[in-house]
Amino acid sequence: MSFEEKILQYVEANHLIEKNTRQVLVAVSGGADSVALLNVLWRLKDQLGIQVSAIHVEHGIRGEESLADQRFVEELCEKLSIPLVKKSVDAPGYSKRYGKSLEEAARELRYQAFYEARDAMPEEAVIAVAHHMDDNVETLLLQLVRGTGWRGLGGLRPVYRHVIRPFLGVRRSEIESYLAELNQPYCTDRTNLDDSIPRNRMRHDILPVLENLNPKAIDHISETIHGMREVGAFLEDAIGCAFDSVKGDLNSEEVCKLSQSEIPPIHRQRFMELSSTMMKQEVLLYWFRKYIPFSGHDVGRLHVEKGKELLENPGNRSWKLPQGWTLDARGKYIYLVPSGESLIFPEEEKCLLKEKEELVIGSIQPGDHVEIDLMDGVLDIRCEKKSEGHDALIKSPSQGYTKCFDYAMIGNNLMVRGRKTGDFMQVSKAGDHKKMKDYFIDQKIPREIRDQIPLLVEGNRVLWVIGYRQSTDALVTSDTENVLTISWRK
Repeated sequence: MSFEEKILQYVEANHLIEKNTRQVLVAVSGGADSVALLNVLWRLKDQLGIQVSAIHVEHGIRGEESLADQRFVEELCEKLSIPLVKKSVDAPGYSKRYGKSLEEAARELRYQAFYEARDAMPEEAVIAVAHHMDDNVETLLLQLVRGTGWRGLGGLRPVYRHVIRPFLGVRRSEIESYLAELNQPYCTDRTNLDDSIPRNRMRHDILPVLENLNPKAIDHISETIHGMREVGAFLEDAIGCAFDSVKGDLNSEEVCKLSQSEIPPIHRQRFMELSSTMMKQEVLLYWFRKYIPFSGHDVGRLHVEKGKELLENPGNRSWKLPQGWTLDARGKYIYLVPSGESLIFPEEEKCLLKEKEELVIGSIQPGDHVEIDLMDGVLDIRCEKKSEGHDALIKSPSQGYTKCFDYAMIGNNLMVRGRKTGDFMQVSKAGDHKKMKDYFIDQKIPREIRDQIPLLVEGNRVLWVIGYRQSTDALVTSDTENVLTISWRK
C-alpha cells in the first residue's frame, strides 16, 4: 500500500471528512510534516471531494529565518495553485503578557488564527494539522510525566472541534520517505533542535531508548492510545448519562433562566446522590467542557473541586471562573453564568418584601413554635433541642429557604426587614465582614430589587439574606444545645 493510499484509508476509516465538508484548510509551517500533508491532500482532493487551501502563521520568534519559511510556503502554494492565508502573531509578547511558556503561547495564537480563517470560509471547512504517530506517543508520555487523568491517556484525537489529523496512523520516518520520493524540499526549524524544550528532549532522548528496548515500541504505545480512546468514548457516554440525570429542566418553573444563553443548571440533591466522588468530578468537568469555550488549561481540577464544594454545601454563593464566567449556587441548583449575563429568577422563587414591610420577631424561647404571615407566605420559627434531624437539614443543599442557627448566639431582637445603612454580614468563620451593599453587588442582584430582599437581622447584624446566603455567624456546631430553625414558604 502506498503512503497516499494509507492516508486515504485512515481518513475514511476515522470519518475525518464528512459529506458536507467542502474545504480543508491545511496548516503549513514549511516543515516536513506539514509540507507532506499539503501534498497528500492536494493529490487526494478529487477522491475526497474537497478543495484544499492553506494557512501559514508567522509567530514573531525566529526573525529572518521565520520569514524565509513563509516565503517557502508561499512558493509551494503558488506552484500547486493552492490559496494561502497568511497570519502574523506576537508569541513572545503574548507569552510575557499572560505568563505562558513561549511554546504554549505560540500554540494558542496559532489555533486562534486557524479558527478565524476557517470561520471566514464561505463553505463548511475543517482544519488539517500534521501530527503523526511519533507526535502522539510524545504527547502521551509528556502527559504522564506532567500528570494526567484518563482523558490524557487517549493522546491526540483524529478529529476534534473541526481539527483533523490524517497522519496519526503513520510514523515520522514514513513521512520523510514520502517527501524523498516526491523530491520535495522542506524547511527545518532550528527550535526543534533545542533540547531545553520538553517535547524535543522526549523526541531526541527518550523515544530512541524505548525503541532500543523494542523496535516496535512506538507502534505498541500507539495501539494502547487507540485502545484508551475507545475506553474514553465509553466513559464519556456514561458521564453524559450521569449529567443528564442531574441537570435541571430549563422549562421548569423552579429553574432560573439566563438573560441570553440556554445552559442547564445542575440539581444539587441529585448531584449528591451520584455513585462516587470520581463521577461527581467528571460530571462537573463534562458540564464545563460542554458549555464553556475554554481551552483545557483554563478549567482544571481547582474549578471542579470548587464546583463540587458549592453543590455539596447549602446556601447561595458564587465563585468566579476564568474569563468572567461564574458558578452561582441558588436554592436547589447551581448555575453556569457566562460573562456579562445574569440570572432571571422565577416569580415563585422571589422572596421579596412589599413596600415598607417588616416583621419584629422579638424573643423566642426553647420549645416555641410560631408561624407568622410574611411576604404572601408563612415564616415558620421553632426552637428545639439539637438532633440528628438538624444535622441532615443543615447538610441538605436544597434548603434555600430554611436555615438553622445556634440559639445561644441569637439575642432577643430578631426581625425581618429590608436593608439599612450600616448593615453587615459575617462571611467567614474567621470573622470577616461584608457590607450588604458590597454583597448585593458581588452577587449581581438587580439594583431594583435590593431594597425588597428580606434580611433576618439583629440590629445591623445580618444573620440571613433570605433566599440567598446565611451568615457564618451563629452557625450550628457540635457544641450547640438548642437550634433555632427558621423557614419561609409560599
